Amino acid sequence: MSLLLAAVLPLVQVSSIPAYKLEPGAELVYQVETELHYGRKPMTRKGKISLLVLGKDEEKGLLLGVVDQEGGGRTPRLGLLWLSPKGTFRLHDLTARAWWGGCPMELFPPLPAGGKGPWKAGKDIFGKSLVVTGAEKGEEGLVLAFRFRFSEPEEKVYGWKGGGKAWFDPKEGCVTKVVYERGSDRYPRSTRAKVTLQERKAHSPEWASSQRSAIEAFLQGQAKFYSLGSWLPRDEKEVAAKVKEMKAFFEKIAKGHEGAAAGKAARGFLSRIEPSLKRRLDEAKRFRGILGRKAPDLVLPDLEGKKHAFADFRGKVVVLDFWYRGCGWCIRSMPMVMDAFSRLSGKPVLFFGMNVDKKLEDALFVEKTMKPPYPSLRTDKDTAKKFGVRGYPTFVILDKEGRIADFKVGWAADLSDILVKKVTRLLE
Repeated sequence: MSLLLAAVLPLVQVSSIPAYKLEPGAELVYQVETELHYGRKPMTRKGKISLLVLGKDEEKGLLLGVVDQEGGGRTPRLGLLWLSPKGTFRLHDLTARAWWGGCPMELFPPLPAGGKGPWKAGKDIFGKSLVVTGAEKGEEGLVLAFRFRFSEPEEKVYGWKGGGKAWFDPKEGCVTKVVYERGSDRYPRSTRAKVTLQERKAHSPEWASSQRSAIEAFLQGQAKFYSLGSWLPRDEKEVAAKVKEMKAFFEKIAKGHEGAAAGKAARGFLSRIEPSLKRRLDEAKRFRGILGRKAPDLVLPDLEGKKHAFADFRGKVVVLDFWYRGCGWCIRSMPMVMDAFSRLSGKPVLFFGMNVDKKLEDALFVEKTMKPPYPSLRTDKDTAKKFGVRGYPTFVILDKEGRIADFKVGWAADLSDILVKKVTRLLE
């Protein structure tokens, strides 16, 4: 894979320090042309990303609303973040809690702030960041060469890398064009993109306030929806009540902001609510059928062949992390599981990975790369089903008597906190 890496530009000292010069009410609309290489035949798609300047704070900087429609007609992803004049950013708390907020950091790279760099920005919810490694003056403004820095698990396990160039107009105080490529050197997949500033609009303060309220409301609803990851509904009646509640919330946003980005996002999100919550009921039935039961009395080898008997775990709370190498969410979760392990150190708690990879070398590669401080046991998906596991990652917690006492399905931004709280309750 040939990447547009930042090494093509020198690190230069810029005579006048550039800055982002945007005022509340401004809207920047970018056209996005993407080429996806996920197989033999590349796929192309067109879309757009809009940056909305929704407020300004002396300490935090500009409040940017993100409307990401890279997939063309797909439901837009929304996000909020704070951007400083020099291009460092911080996610708004609502974006972090909403789990899947838009953050196109290539459109607001960090700017040379004196010295010879490199210049660093913030991180998105998954730990990805952008580093400007070179800069030079060009006919179209300041040309910034950058590279993406992915989270440690994604770089080490999947070999993700990428980089490109951004053209910054010092007079306009914004990026006008970006080209980049990112992909994996271990899997046959990559993305090439060209992003061009198509239109710049100016709106009233009232428009900015309205857009901010709408995006905040949508992200609050999205955060509430995703917080139902471990919800165990009792029956179809309870699911129907929750579906009604969530639909009413998003319908209010959709009707109140018809035609606006938040309204479109809310309208698109409505179709996901009922099937998703009904799956929660299926999960609830599955887990309610096993909660309180003794865990299977297994004897499993770890990746080095040493055998571990579940009967020997009695008297301790046990956290089981079901994972496999090809599961990106599993790999993203692992550092947070390791953090929970560290926080519970010294307490009667055991952690085990429960690896279902068919090939031992895949499991060994991840363990060697990630270096978890606890062993992973070799198992399979049929055995995992005995613990109620259908999707990955799933975390099953056993009490001191060896009963299945709690669970957590899927990745979460606060996974470490969730696991620590669940374990602490069982220790009391």
